[in-house]
Amino acid sequence: MKKFYTLILGAMMATPLMAQNNVNTYPADVANDYVDLLLDMVPTTPGFTPPVASRSFGYIGLSLYESLQPGIPTKGSLSGFANELNNLPEADANINYHWPTVANNALATIIDSLYYNTPQTNKDLLHDLRDTYNAAYASEENYDESVAYGVAVANAIFEYSSVDGGHHCQVANFPASYIPPVGDGLWEPLVINGTEQKALQPYWGNNRAFAAVNEDDAIMPSEFLPDFSTDEASAWHLSAQEVYNVGLNLTSEQSTIANWWADGSGTITPPGHSMSMARLLLMQENADLEKAAIAYGMLGLSLSDAFLVCWKTKFIYNTERPVSYIQEQIDEAWMPLLATPPFPEFPSGHSSQSGAMGTVLTYLFGENVSFTDETWTNTWGPARTFNSIWEAAEEAAVSRLYGGIHYTYGNEGGLSLGTDIGNNIIDLFEEASVVVSTEELASNTITVYPNPAKDVLFIADQKPAQMIRLFNTQGQLAMQQSNTNKLNIAELQTGVYIVEVTTADNSVLHKQIIKN
Repeated sequence: MKKFYTLILGAMMATPLMAQNNVNTYPADVANDYVDLLLDMVPTTPGFTPPVASRSFGYIGLSLYESLQPGIPTKGSLSGFANELNNLPEADANINYHWPTVANNALATIIDSLYYNTPQTNKDLLHDLRDTYNAAYASEENYDESVAYGVAVANAIFEYSSVDGGHHCQVANFPASYIPPVGDGLWEPLVINGTEQKALQPYWGNNRAFAAVNEDDAIMPSEFLPDFSTDEASAWHLSAQEVYNVGLNLTSEQSTIANWWADGSGTITPPGHSMSMARLLLMQENADLEKAAIAYGMLGLSLSDAFLVCWKTKFIYNTERPVSYIQEQIDEAWMPLLATPPFPEFPSGHSSQSGAMGTVLTYLFGENVSFTDETWTNTWGPARTFNSIWEAAEEAAVSRLYGGIHYTYGNEGGLSLGTDIGNNIIDLFEEASVVVSTEELASNTITVYPNPAKDVLFIADQKPAQMIRLFNTQGQLAMQQSNTNKLNIAELQTGVYIVEVTTADNSVLHKQIIKN
């Protein structure tokens, strides 16, 4: 991951900090509740295949993030940074928005637009959720302005989505115009019950990515792909032999893993599973609305770009599925545990989105965060507990070997691709971060001492600060504490930090300090 701006040289904010309440003073309930509803809408909305679902999560996450960004002092708009994203509505610096109201109406509006063909029962649930929150917030200051701002941002994001190449994509999953190439080692559509498969979204890779760098062919993990060969000593054949042998000797645990991560037709899809885990992690941490906006925004964009680049790669290399090669070269009666989907093998879509998920969520929650995935509890066994987010990502990848769907090189290539995508999205958010400038720092009157500091940092104010947060030179949160006027910084690494102080009247002030 590249590093760029320091806090001293960072960009100026689009709106003054003093004019806005902080998003982090509110719980994440409204965002988590909409994601929970989405996990019901995806499997019941016609045409929401994995690529289509991933795209929707990208624009939903972007709408949530952009609608709340003016209330997140250290983060900037992706406008001017994300690919072709420009001219989003600006928040009024003279209005203290009620951020949960903004989020509620932004989410309801963008989901309504993207899921336009969802059954009426889903629309009713969506509108009921919006109306329930709006009724609870109606007495808040600047309620009407908050509703209008959330709707305006979501409408602008939907307009942005309409020219990415995937507009109304749920009604065009299997274009008849696509004719797969023919040759040794190339993907062959299966014939199931007398009907030949049609390729799922073969032109998906032509759509616009959120990060322009993710459209570069150089990101494709071709180094993992062996040359086609039927020689029994070749890497290609040995990879197929591995799939065959694993399939013949599946343990109960391997079968459970394959089914737990299958997320096949008529389910929440693999990107939906990743969104489900993000929601679980946010709830486990009791995260605030700011953390949720950043998490769903960053994850949504990375899942969308991961599927886009993965699909582009699939239909460039058009590699044969294990079931076709094994039946032709090893055992004509062999069948995989899971049904083989209608698109080429390399790289694994599950692994690509898992690599993106693992990269982004580890960045946000930490490397050694244990959590329990309850997504398919009581459907495919008891909840699964992991010692880290990457442990879950790697299990999701290997599950495709157990299911007989992918070769190991397809899974490894997918994880590599997804990691690159995730890092590119992290870089995109960091480039757009609103880090505090020297001019803004000089304008603050609050006293922070000593500076430089070694062990304890004090805030000179008669009342305890509502919140004190320290950010490092990448704009990442280093530590925070509420209802206090001092921080124990003894364990922090030496370097430059920005102290963000939220006072009792919700004013937000910043100071640069040096930790010795």
